[in-house]
Amino acid sequence: MTEPDPPGSPASAFDPIIHPTHRLRICAALEPWDDYEFSDLRKVVGVSDSVLSKQLAVLMDAKYVAQTRALRDGRQRVSLRLTDLGRAAFRGHVRALRDIVGSWDGTPSVPAQASLPGSGEREPTPVQDSFGRIPTR
Repeated sequence: MTEPDPPGSPASAFDPIIHPTHRLRICAALEPWDDYEFSDLRKVVGVSDSVLSKQLAVLMDAKYVAQTRALRDGRQRVSLRLTDLGRAAFRGHVRALRDIVGSWDGTPSVPAQASLPGSGEREPTPVQDSFGRIPTR
């Protein structure tokens, strides 16, 4: 499910592609999963199909998100996932935000190596929807 960041990826780098609210929520929702259906993601992010499609197009152009189309139960399904590049960029962006917030509130930020698997960090949890609920699949 989660793998280490690719070699050469920045430990923490603010990413202007990920930073807008909807894209940040999309990446946060996709990060703990191997794939996520478009309709479920739309509900979690709390936007219309057109808004989600537009934000996903930006993330796909940056090679941060990949989509797969498949026929299931007689209907076309679109599954989405973070690419390795997207996962590394998201993790770097989160670390950069923690660095900013940590310097603001006086608490030290978490070292980059602490977020790698096997470092004692707990498993990621799904992002809450706009009503504070954890989505179920």
